[in-house]
Amino acid sequence: MKKSKLRLWTVMAIFFLIGGGLSTPVFADQPAITVTLNGQILELPEPPRIQRDESNYLWLIVPAREISNALGASVAWDSAASAATIVKGDQTIILKPGDRKVWENGSQVELATPPQIINDRLQVSLNFLASALGGRVKWDQGASVAQITIISQPVQLPEPERIEPAAFDARVAFTSDGHLWLVDGRQADSAPIRITAAGPVEIVGWSSNGEWLAYLQSDISDEYASKQYIWVVKADGTGAIQLDERPVYITPSWSPTENLLAYTTQTPQEGYIPDGNLKISSFKTGVVATTTLWPQNSEIIESLAWAPDGQSLAISLPRNEKQPLRIDRITLKGDHINLLTLDEAGKMENEIYTRAATGLKWSPDGYCLAYYLKPNSGSLSADGVAIQVLNMPQKKPIDLGGGLAYLQWFDWAPDSSQLAYIAGGGREATTHKRLHIFDVKTGQITDCGQTEQVDTQPRWLSAPANGIFFCRGTETLGWEGQEQFGVLVPGQRIWHRTADGKELAVTNGPVDTADYAPHLSPDGQGLLFLRLTAYNCGSLYYQPMAGGAPKELIRGVSGEPGYYGNYYPEWINIY
Repeated sequence: MKKSKLRLWTVMAIFFLIGGGLSTPVFADQPAITVTLNGQILELPEPPRIQRDESNYLWLIVPAREISNALGASVAWDSAASAATIVKGDQTIILKPGDRKVWENGSQVELATPPQIINDRLQVSLNFLASALGGRVKWDQGASVAQITIISQPVQLPEPERIEPAAFDARVAFTSDGHLWLVDGRQADSAPIRITAAGPVEIVGWSSNGEWLAYLQSDISDEYASKQYIWVVKADGTGAIQLDERPVYITPSWSPTENLLAYTTQTPQEGYIPDGNLKISSFKTGVVATTTLWPQNSEIIESLAWAPDGQSLAISLPRNEKQPLRIDRITLKGDHINLLTLDEAGKMENEIYTRAATGLKWSPDGYCLAYYLKPNSGSLSADGVAIQVLNMPQKKPIDLGGGLAYLQWFDWAPDSSQLAYIAGGGREATTHKRLHIFDVKTGQITDCGQTEQVDTQPRWLSAPANGIFFCRGTETLGWEGQEQFGVLVPGQRIWHRTADGKELAVTNGPVDTADYAPHLSPDGQGLLFLRLTAYNCGSLYYQPMAGGAPKELIRGVSGEPGYYGNYYPEWINIY
């Protein structure tokens, strides 16, 4: 449920010349920073500066009157109201120092950090302001340059449309223009049904028997300030229910055996303050019943994963002042035992330490648990973390290297003999990422990557002997800083790696398209996949395993490309 978009991990801020004043500390040894607009250096009245906030994130502060004017906007300061108004065409933004809530065209948006006066200047998030005024910001760390690019008018996204009238064996949930849609492919000619009316959504997934679909609905469109609330809807698109009045903290998870949904919540007020709880909603009787398995104000749960038998969950408890990092098992009766303890208790000021395990994923036999180890630095975590597997019989963790902490980049073989995962450092998902396979019995790790190729989204077939699907294309960073770009990895296709190590592209298509999200069809006879025609839209296709031309099933599937091109949250979910 983490926020997405192709944006900087280091959030920017800007300010403009007004009266009054407060002081805020900055780094004394920061490098000289340049700001450009469409490649041209902007002359600013004082040098840009970097600040560190209480969460250890970095912020770039630059004069905003010049930035606003450069983007074609006018700026006015109302001394009586202590507010700034920025206007460009039909776009109006109102900011007040010290207030996170700003007004954009009559709608209130909550920023991650409040505007504040520094040396007689007001600062506010550059990403927010640049986006509102038709620009986008990219940070070049090596050159210490903040690059602003003017964005042209966005392309109109196509409306969802079923292209293949014949029945196909799948129920499909997908997003389009921020909304949730459902299609029952088993019924010939059944049209897509729109489920949500407002607020961006994120698909959680189908219940074990396919009767319910869970999804997260945001309260506002600003991805940095929004809260996500857990909803469920019946497979036929009726009976949508909000399960909890409080927003969720981490992505909820369905039991693999029953209609049980596990989730944990946070405060609805500003900031991200976990409630320290674990709730289980039951849909067994057709009536939703929610119980609290982990009491309110207990320890924070950073990740959770149902055991294969559905009788317990693995939960990740982060290192804090009193406790070290732990992974525990908690049963549906509330009993819990420790599975893994790392390092010591206590937070270390101005030091980096391993804070929490995330991305927990059980092997189907319940003997192994894969996870990522994330430090207490968001910037370091964004560029790669340690990957481990906990072998329960041996009671020891096994190091598998490093990679980006995406749960979807783990996939266990159906017989639990192997783990497929994507390894490689750097936050960009389109370069230096390679498919690896870990053999549980021998401990051998096989690097399946190829030179100058990038891999993503591994997905085992129904048996290890049948091999594994994954996406592969030519690695690139050509999309960075570009506007109205096409697909991020042109020519990316779905590949099949067999048990003996042979690899073959399963899909083929125009070089200006890219294939993602491989799913073996429920009947095992074909491959369902997402073909993108642009970075933010595409169609669901079906490729027969026996060969032949692919069929376009649903057009108008759309979503965000995710954090540095990871394409998460997923746009489609198939039952």
